[in-house]
Amino acid sequence: MVFSFISSITASSRLGLVAVMVAVLCLYMQYHLHSLQRTNFNGLEYIEDSKNSSGTRYRVLSRASSAGGSRAELELLLRPAAAGFYPKLPGSMPYHSNSQQEASVQVVSGLMGYSLDGHIATASAGEVLLLPAGTKHTFWCSGGEDLLLRLTLSPPGPMAEAFYENLAGLGATYGNVSQIHPLQLVVLLDAAGVTLEDVPAVVSWAIQRLLAPFARLLGFRASYPQYVSAGDVQAANAAAVQQAYKSGKLAFGFSAGGLLFPYYLGVAEELQRLGILQEDSQLAGASAGSLIVACLKSGLPLPTIQEACFQLADDCRRNGTRHRLKLVLERVLREVLPQDIAQRCSGQVHVAVTRLSPGVTPRLVSRFADREDLLGALLTSCHIPWYFDGSLFTSFRNTPCFDGGFTNFLPGVPGADATCRICCLPSKQLARIGNIAISPDAFVEWPHSLQQMLGWALEPADEQQLLMLIDCGRRDALAWAQQSGLAELAAGSAPLKGGTLSSSSSSNSSSSNSGSSSENDVVLSSLLEAGSRSSSSISSGTAAVPQQQQQQQQQQQQQQ
Repeated sequence: MVFSFISSITASSRLGLVAVMVAVLCLYMQYHLHSLQRTNFNGLEYIEDSKNSSGTRYRVLSRASSAGGSRAELELLLRPAAAGFYPKLPGSMPYHSNSQQEASVQVVSGLMGYSLDGHIATASAGEVLLLPAGTKHTFWCSGGEDLLLRLTLSPPGPMAEAFYENLAGLGATYGNVSQIHPLQLVVLLDAAGVTLEDVPAVVSWAIQRLLAPFARLLGFRASYPQYVSAGDVQAANAAAVQQAYKSGKLAFGFSAGGLLFPYYLGVAEELQRLGILQEDSQLAGASAGSLIVACLKSGLPLPTIQEACFQLADDCRRNGTRHRLKLVLERVLREVLPQDIAQRCSGQVHVAVTRLSPGVTPRLVSRFADREDLLGALLTSCHIPWYFDGSLFTSFRNTPCFDGGFTNFLPGVPGADATCRICCLPSKQLARIGNIAISPDAFVEWPHSLQQMLGWALEPADEQQLLMLIDCGRRDALAWAQQSGLAELAAGSAPLKGGTLSSSSSSNSSSSNSGSSSENDVVLSSLLEAGSRSSSSISSGTAAVPQQQQQQQQQQQQQQ
């Protein structure tokens, strides 16, 4: 009966039915993820991958960020009753390999069983198991007593110690590691660069190329803030950022964000003013993020970029955005970007695109043949299926592609010692995506919902709101610079000369002047010292200032 019904409907109706089914699945998974009561490891030194006390216990000894990204160390305690991915092997991981990570496993006490490239053996206290990149392996607790291991990751791979923290957190949330949602596990393993070796190669390929991107679209993430265990993570991150800045290898990554582009202008202006964002800084971006990184390398003054951005927004407000965003964006890019933009960006800018062949694959493009090639990369990175110009995908370098933000929402820069990741959406309302440093709700309470921000990303807000985004970008960039110690470290650096952007205060005399750097210093210093987001507020799109300062400003305006 079901098959006869399906065969009786038209092809377009079938497509619509599939779309409805996918939408229902997405809504269900979003409900599942939002209703999940995640175990919170914040403040704990020892973390465990089970709701009871019989799982595997982890302790982070040193983070990759505190060692310049070169190594990470953990302590693992595997118990005889710990759940594993193989029922009869306590505490076991899937039989896997990792081409981006090398490891050594030292047995401190107990007996470890292991499988190494198909060879099964045991190791006792004092022995060390070396795991070069690409080695197929797994290990488990053997001998009926607790097994204490010291794990050293060097190089630590894409997720480093965060892989084990999130594995433990997910295990504790779902019950144990064997009960983690399959799609969640696929995303975690894929983000860590893990290849499953006990399944056929075609299945492993399908997991990496098809299932993992699909799971991300449903809302599953590789990392969640609740699973970060104790340790001075903020200090470690600050040390890594300072070291990267000193060595000239501090990069900046900008997320997808649609028409929320003005936020990035405010961030860029403040980082340039502080001397942190330099002319030779490596940049990466997806979708709207790709536009800001190309504009920053164009040599154009920031006010010129702001004017072009506001012209695009005004056109979209008057004539519509859906199906014509490509037309408007391409016209603006051709008008403002210089003829030598490809030479300026090659090797300095990394543009995220999503390729559809072979499989759904994220790609970073950093070399551009000419101006047309760069424009093609930017338009491809912004190609929201159907919405952008009415087509599901576009062709870039003779390959079907679409929006880079779908598979690489917030790209990092390959080879950089540290990447400052910047997101124009409220990161605390999103599932955890990488280690976001700057976002609208990173340092103060953000009054706008994620739904409101997504609405502005697709249909431009009014000009006053866009100016407010610029102000907030300045505010958050300054707060991050102060928190990371770069504001003081870069104090002697010469700022880039890029002009001054407009602000909400310039178009509304009743709002406080958040464009003033000295005032921002006062406000944000008090916010950071207080350490409480609830003590801050938003007024006319800017950080609140003490009442006395507001009265003084009003008196000065009346006198003028």
